[in-house]
Amino acid sequence: MINLDQPLLAYLQDDPKLAKQIFSGHFGLEKENLRVTPSGQLALTPHPAVFGKKEDNPLIKTDFSESQIEMITPVCDSVEDVYQAVSNLHHIVTLALENDELLWPNSNPPLIPEEEQIPIAVYEDGANSSSRQYREHLAKEYGKKVQLLSGTHFNFSFSDSLLKEIFSAFRQDAETYQDFKNRIYLKTAKYFMKNRWLLVYLTGAGPAYMEGYTKVSNEETINEGARLIKEGISLRNSSSGYKNKESLHIDYDTFDGYISSIREHIEAGEINSMREFYNPIRLKNSHTDQSLNGLAEKGVEYLEIRSIDLDPLEEVGIAKETLYFLQLFLLTGLLSEDMELCPNNQEVADLNEEITALFGLSHPMLTNCSGKRIPFVEAGMAELDKIEQILELLAPKNKVLHEVLAKQKDRLLYAEKTIAAQVVANIKQHGYLSYHLDVSRDSFEKSDLEAYRFIGAEDLELSTQIVWKAAWKKGVSVEILDRAENFLRLSKKGHTELVKQATKTSRDNYISVLLMENKVVTKKNSS
Repeated sequence: MINLDQPLLAYLQDDPKLAKQIFSGHFGLEKENLRVTPSGQLALTPHPAVFGKKEDNPLIKTDFSESQIEMITPVCDSVEDVYQAVSNLHHIVTLALENDELLWPNSNPPLIPEEEQIPIAVYEDGANSSSRQYREHLAKEYGKKVQLLSGTHFNFSFSDSLLKEIFSAFRQDAETYQDFKNRIYLKTAKYFMKNRWLLVYLTGAGPAYMEGYTKVSNEETINEGARLIKEGISLRNSSSGYKNKESLHIDYDTFDGYISSIREHIEAGEINSMREFYNPIRLKNSHTDQSLNGLAEKGVEYLEIRSIDLDPLEEVGIAKETLYFLQLFLLTGLLSEDMELCPNNQEVADLNEEITALFGLSHPMLTNCSGKRIPFVEAGMAELDKIEQILELLAPKNKVLHEVLAKQKDRLLYAEKTIAAQVVANIKQHGYLSYHLDVSRDSFEKSDLEAYRFIGAEDLELSTQIVWKAAWKKGVSVEILDRAENFLRLSKKGHTELVKQATKTSRDNYISVLLMENKVVTKKNSS
């Protein structure tokens, strides 16, 4: 078992409960889609009013453009739960769009107008809004067109109880628990940065784009006025995609070094703030103002992967198996040896990512950090073999995870089985715009079939599911107090409402009696 952390693996293997816990964690998704007209034009209409003020809705917002919807799941405790959450949000948004608008299913844009006509997101405070000012800065520095590139961000944290167990056994001298968490997440992020080319290959889905959007050296003209990166995987993850102007090389060896190196880039004027730090993985803390100083003070709480393309092969833009694989990839970072890497490792990692994004379907030669050329499949299989070794030791009977890994190995061996290759085949057969609009219309029809169902809550009464969907549309959080009684707690901005069986609320005096009668609800409501 080469390059795996043997003491940590042995420690986990000796405790079956802990070994099982390694596959737990907390999950969140942020999914961006452009709104388009039925003919594939970028929709220039305002953010739909049905979702309320974008400042007040934590689940459905805009990203850079008024035409770009962002769906943000609550924090979930499993891959299954977060997949259900993003599916529900996708259905809610799809059905709420007006003027026959659709959600564009590719990371690369549809037909777009002249740059000055692309609408930047509008906020209640107008030009004085910090969110508006930040977007104006991005438009000036990068241009509006590149900001339309959309994707999925995967947020993940290891189980706190797991980390506390590992901390008790592997803490360094005078290390606090937060110091330990910082070190663990840095180690995982360092692994990700070195091997992210493999994720680009396995999850990339955007080598085609409309003519005039950008220009790539190895492109060819295909149908419907579209261009294709020959043998390419992902425009968005290439140097022509959603990147900082220059590669920002960051210190991943220590937390203080991480903070200091980002601060140096800010002070040098290379980026405006932590928000403009576009590395494909970021260390985050949700209980701060998202500033660099906030992160430095509070420490790391979770990791954010930013490099996942929208997958047109999947109704909601991402496959459940992809979510499982992302978890396994980060887990491999935790369980790999924290080796000293060669000084130029970040330059090499950048090069391997670029080569994969532009030529991945041809399985190009890669470079290791000592400068040696290495076969593409050999390099990828070495990392997938690590995952297989981890599964054999810690989850030998987990059929789902073994099947997920087997599919990734198949895609590595046979480029035609990748998401990108399948999307290209569909585009060549049906046309760039036609294919993606067909996908969008099909997604609408599937969402329509789920109009009254809240996935994951099928055991509740239909009326209760409808209430839940209506709440999420307005950004209201929902907690089940008693499933058998269809008892919910709705919360937003400090206001709480109890709802039983979709009709009994605080406006009904009888709710107090129902609350007192239900010991489960009474206990939860007082907590």
